Amino acid sequence: MRTPRPALACLAAVTAAALAAAPSDELPDPKEADVVGSLSYWKDVPSKHLAQRRHVSIWLPPGYEKDESRRYPVLYAHDGQNLFDPRLSFTKVDWGVDEAIAAGIKDGTIDPPIVIGIWNTPDRRREYCPWDLGPEYAKFIIEELMPEVNRHFRTRVGSGSTGTMGSSMGGLISFWLCWKHPDRFGLGACVSTHFPFSAVNLAKAQGKDPAPGTPETPLILADIEGGARFNADPRPRLWFDYGTVNLDASYEPVQKQVDAWLERSGMKPGTDFVSRKYEGADHNEAAWRSRVGDALKFLFPGKMAAGKKEGPSRKLR
Repeated sequence: MRTPRPALACLAAVTAAALAAAPSDELPDPKEADVVGSLSYWKDVPSKHLAQRRHVSIWLPPGYEKDESRRYPVLYAHDGQNLFDPRLSFTKVDWGVDEAIAAGIKDGTIDPPIVIGIWNTPDRRREYCPWDLGPEYAKFIIEELMPEVNRHFRTRVGSGSTGTMGSSMGGLISFWLCWKHPDRFGLGACVSTHFPFSAVNLAKAQGKDPAPGTPETPLILADIEGGARFNADPRPRLWFDYGTVNLDASYEPVQKQVDAWLERSGMKPGTDFVSRKYEGADHNEAAWRSRVGDALKFLFPGKMAAGKKEGPSRKLR
């Protein structure tokens, strides 16, 4: 039997029964995914802010069921179908987020988070774009999804325990969420961030032909040149990285300009943010799989990570 779709557009009005984590007929059984920890799905999640419904993957760390008094930080990750199961991943290679966290638990370098994998939709480029549907996507997460996650699971509430992560356009929206909503997202992993996104790209994402003379300047640089300041309060902690092959080869110049802007805004390199270059790394899931553990250790440091240079600059709440 197919899991019934929630009848209302607002998650807050959807019953707990309708949101019960269960795989749909179209999705592979998560129990067959060889995942460390527990993986389940919320299917066809609606939103009053966005036209598209989407699945949401729910990953609980190993040991979650054993200690009912323990609460966990939360990571909201974009392109959620690519995180755990290669059968669902865009390139048939998943990020191995469960494996990376499990390894960090074992060696004490990661304080394990609950991971909420928000699947992308046909509107991906627009929803992950801060200058298009990104603000509506943010409302979906903050006003609709986050309250349900906090209601159903033992989460630590507070920006210092709430992170967001994504690659490419997912990295762009992760950065923007921490910039514009630091009271909700205090931790951001911006992987292979597509900072070169321009007005030309925006027109194409909207299905339009760019008008003659449409500037190709990255929109983030246009904002910076227009006087934008990174004045997020409380100050978030941000991880940036990029490779040197194919699309990632174009990222370094813009990333360095963003880094300099962050410094001018008072962000401290190595503590408030890290910007790391991975020589020979491509723009794909295999590359992100190989280094996702580095980002997770920075965002959610375990006991063994205490005292290292790339540690928190403020107490995580």
